[in-house]
Amino acid sequence: MDLRLRSMADFKALIASAIDQDVIKHVRHRNALLPIGKLPIELLQTIFSIILFYPSGRRKSQFVSRLTTLRAVSWSWQDLIGRTPSFWAHVSSEDHMDFVSEAFNKSGQVPIHLYHIGRYNDGQESPFLDKLLPHVHRWQSVVVHQPRVDVAAKYVSASAPKIKSILLSALMFDSPQQTHIGSLFGGSLADLEELRVSCWGDIDWTGLNCTRLRILDIGRGNSLDIDAVLGILAANPCLKILRLHQLEFSPNPPQPDSTPALISLDHLRQLTLVQLKWAREGEFSQSTPAADHLFQRINFPIDAALTITTYLPIDSSFKPEEFLSRIPSPVEYLAFLLQVDDFQRADVSVEFRGAILSLIIRESPRSKPIYSFAVSGRPNPVAKEWVRESLQQSLTTPMDLRLQFQRGASGFSLDDVSYFQLWDSVIDLTLAGHDHSLAPSTTGRNLLRLLSTPCMSEAGIMVMPFPKLQHLHIDGPGGSGIKGKSVLDMVQTRFAPPGSTEAAVHSSVPVPLTIHFGNGVGGWMNKYKDKILAVPGVEGIEVASVHETPWDDRRTSPSSSEAEWPPPYDDGETSSDW
Repeated sequence: MDLRLRSMADFKALIASAIDQDVIKHVRHRNALLPIGKLPIELLQTIFSIILFYPSGRRKSQFVSRLTTLRAVSWSWQDLIGRTPSFWAHVSSEDHMDFVSEAFNKSGQVPIHLYHIGRYNDGQESPFLDKLLPHVHRWQSVVVHQPRVDVAAKYVSASAPKIKSILLSALMFDSPQQTHIGSLFGGSLADLEELRVSCWGDIDWTGLNCTRLRILDIGRGNSLDIDAVLGILAANPCLKILRLHQLEFSPNPPQPDSTPALISLDHLRQLTLVQLKWAREGEFSQSTPAADHLFQRINFPIDAALTITTYLPIDSSFKPEEFLSRIPSPVEYLAFLLQVDDFQRADVSVEFRGAILSLIIRESPRSKPIYSFAVSGRPNPVAKEWVRESLQQSLTTPMDLRLQFQRGASGFSLDDVSYFQLWDSVIDLTLAGHDHSLAPSTTGRNLLRLLSTPCMSEAGIMVMPFPKLQHLHIDGPGGSGIKGKSVLDMVQTRFAPPGSTEAAVHSSVPVPLTIHFGNGVGGWMNKYKDKILAVPGVEGIEVASVHETPWDDRRTSPSSSEAEWPPPYDDGETSSDW
């Protein structure tokens, strides 16, 4: 009986396979008759490349699945893809080894782009690396992420004479042994165009022999020689992207009075300096931020997107005004936008949070920042005055200004808020606290009183504070003391129509407003919501659920279509575009 059942199962499987083959033949024959099948080969190859690869040339997520789907459309597409070696030149350790073998056979002798995503699932040996080593003469770009130490050593010791792109990333607690940057992959780095290194142990950055770098990205490293990094910059004047982040530099001993040559990076399009600091050695320590040292040595164009995050030392010998004077001013970036084709209004976000300040400029609300500055460690007045002066000088540039005030135990300073009350550019105002804030119970009531008290503009017209305000966000302790009746009184006063008095003739009604209440605010909503919404000028009321701040995404840039480097560090449970 068992034999007969097995024979029947085999027979059914055979019939199903034959049917599948007939269906595939039919579908491929039908697809071959579609108009797209008659496109020129070169155009089809271009379309396939867009489907498979990012503009940078790296393969997209689910690459093998995409390639397999394209091959299944028709016999002609299968043949075209099989005869295009560049489609087979991208292999990953996460691919099935059968696909890797097929890729090496079909890629011929074109340059190879390899991706080793270890996630610590490697053994002491790597079958993927074993397949790669016979083709080391073809390696053009190498991505090695989260490898075992012994596997990492085998990669960087391989001699790859044609290599142009190197991306290395490990974890600090399990990083490779000391490495000399000039000896990576056999040391033949004259053609190197991209170098990204994160957490790759102790690296000696001296002696890198290359002059064609377009991208330099160094992150999560200790005891770097800042002069060695500056030497790399000086040797690569065509650099387009420079990212230095979460680095600790060896202290620079005091130098004799001399002015080193300025390094011009005229082709730079992106400069990121985030959390750079000096290591303290013995009695010697630097009193100025590491970023300040870099700004004194490099020169770059104003159209380069700038990101700075730094800590300003609280040291009597440090003058924050001098540091701020060396940073490209927001004034320059806002003035530059006026020269951009089709520019309409800049989107500017400023956050005051005690001794922390951030300022972000975008060409439009959903575009990537062209200027991002975040600083901490100094008293608020220093940073505040710098921002005020910068924005005040830029009022000729059309902008939408989004202000956020977030304070701790002292609550909010309404003087800080009222400084901007006559600015027509303010469209978004957020006042937020945190769960442990001890903000006075009068803070919320005083804020509502401020928003409904007319003031005299420079033109001699009575206006409500923030006359162009479209969104008001009050979250947590910032709204302590706010009652429904107080909100109703505020909007009724703020949007009251002008009367017949002489003063009312010279007044202006503010633009319609949407009010957003966050955690800890708005428990009275059911009783007063309809009355508030009935006031002409109130466009809406939104109340966040617990631990939700629904307006946070209004300043969020769209995520990049290509994965950032390095990928997330994990244990292999999540997929990666790399």
